[in-house]
Amino acid sequence: MTVAGVEPEAGSSPAADGNCEASQPESYIRTRVAELRKRFRTHNLDLDECSSNPAAECWLVRNLTPFNRLIHRVSIEVVEMEPGKLGVFSFDSELNNSLEEDALYDAAYIFTWLTKHRCVETIQLASKVLLQQPSYLLSMGLSPNIRHLRLGMEGFRVVTEEELCEGLGFLVRLESFELIGLDIGHKLASAFADLLKRNAGHLKKVSFSHNYNVSQRSVNAILRGLLHCTRLTELTFDNNVKPRAMKMVAKLVRSSSMLRTLSLKNSSHNDESMAILARAFEGKNSVRELKLCNCQASLAPFFRALEVNETLQDLDLTDSNVSERAMDGLSAALARNTGLHSLVLKTCQLEDEDMEKLAEALEVNRTLRSLNLSHNLQGIRGSSVLCKVLGKNKTLKNVVLSTYRIEDHERPTLTSQLARSQCYG
Repeated sequence: MTVAGVEPEAGSSPAADGNCEASQPESYIRTRVAELRKRFRTHNLDLDECSSNPAAECWLVRNLTPFNRLIHRVSIEVVEMEPGKLGVFSFDSELNNSLEEDALYDAAYIFTWLTKHRCVETIQLASKVLLQQPSYLLSMGLSPNIRHLRLGMEGFRVVTEEELCEGLGFLVRLESFELIGLDIGHKLASAFADLLKRNAGHLKKVSFSHNYNVSQRSVNAILRGLLHCTRLTELTFDNNVKPRAMKMVAKLVRSSSMLRTLSLKNSSHNDESMAILARAFEGKNSVRELKLCNCQASLAPFFRALEVNETLQDLDLTDSNVSERAMDGLSAALARNTGLHSLVLKTCQLEDEDMEKLAEALEVNRTLRSLNLSHNLQGIRGSSVLCKVLGKNKTLKNVVLSTYRIEDHERPTLTSQLARSQCYG
């Protein structure tokens, strides 16, 4: 029997392996598919796959509006991403918690059928929709045509490792892969590593964020897979990275000629790891944008590397540990660095003394254009000294100061200083 382009093994229902929350007999599946086809035919639509001829336009492209009207009830939407190229998106809605079992199975069948269309190249699944029941659909639905896959499962785990590993095994043309909020065991980490190696020649964007229970063994496995991705331009790896794993990140930074954006939020709480990463930025590399948010390790080694780094343009250190020693290093780096254009120091617990050190560096820096100092602890003294230096530094065009410790009676003083430094308009 063929169900929406998917052929179960003989003698079994799609849930026969026990992974589905509610197994259904084959007669139920036949009835649901017949009902779906009937419903679509009343709107002059069909459930046929598009032509295998690349030159032929899929009928689905021409019928997105009526098609979406029918599938919105199960929280699925099809969007034309580029001419002739479609994306399948699931979305959370108030209906999700009240969908009847029939509707959940309908969603599974529609999703599984859609991914068989040659024109569908993007899949983005939200946390609850399509991952409730039957969860086997993920392994049945992932198609070798898919180029962009985003799975957002934060706080809602229903897909088993076996099912996800099976689905990932079909993917051979990925250009971007994003995984958010998943409990990653070592078996799944190994499957991700194999996926990265298998798609290494065309993967450009990879993102692992807000995942949990990820052991260092699993982190190492994934990073070993990433070392094969020679065309990578954007990498997000927001998991704790210990020294052994950071050596692989550093190797990727040094060896890649195409990596432009690197995010390591929540990744470095170890001074040795930060020192390893810093050495990679002392030499030649292609990274233009770096996010080290919530870094609790000492940043002093990285700021020393920043003194000689000529390629990094945007640096985000939100919520990071900028100690007194590190601030000395940052000030020295800003006085010598000639490449950095944007610096974010939000919520870094900076006080008046830190602002004074920054101001000294900004008197000589001629490349920084944007500086975000919001949600810090400076008072009128630190804010005033920064405003004064703005009258001398003509390169810095955007400075953000907010939630500073200034009393109402001190505000006119700061306003006057801003006016004298020609910071308005």
